[in-house]
Amino acid sequence: MSTPIDTSRVGKEWKFEEPKTERSRQTIPISKSVVKALQAHKAKQAEHKLFFGAEYEDSGLVFAAERGGPIEHRNFVKRHFKKVLKEAGLPATARLYDLRHTAATLLIAEGEDARTVADRLGHAQVSLTLGTYTHVRPDMPRRVAERLEKILFAR
Repeated sequence: MSTPIDTSRVGKEWKFEEPKTERSRQTIPISKSVVKALQAHKAKQAEHKLFFGAEYEDSGLVFAAERGGPIEHRNFVKRHFKKVLKEAGLPATARLYDLRHTAATLLIAEGEDARTVADRLGHAQVSLTLGTYTHVRPDMPRRVAERLEKILFAR
């Protein structure tokens, strides 16, 4: 396992630092399909290393710019994220961070335990997850009514 790092930009220089809290250090289980996608990504990254040779800046990042350095947020959004949004039929105004809210909302809607979702997001307090990162979907009130009906009247 690699050492977690926080990256930030100070002027034109990138700064790599240890995370500020122990809570920032966590192992997150991923699905087999994500593992496959990461393996394919690693192979593509190896191709870039070969192609650029000495010009490749091997910064040890899983997600790096084509030449190996950190990815500029605006470049990532413009070159990759907007394309993915369009392919998925999502609004162009969606932000990368909105996916975090969506994941939390979907997990809670599917009955996942709020504590588990909070841990996955790195939240110490479940109230932050429930209050900030989950949203009521249009189908939820109907599902609650149907569940209550079943609890009270199904015999």
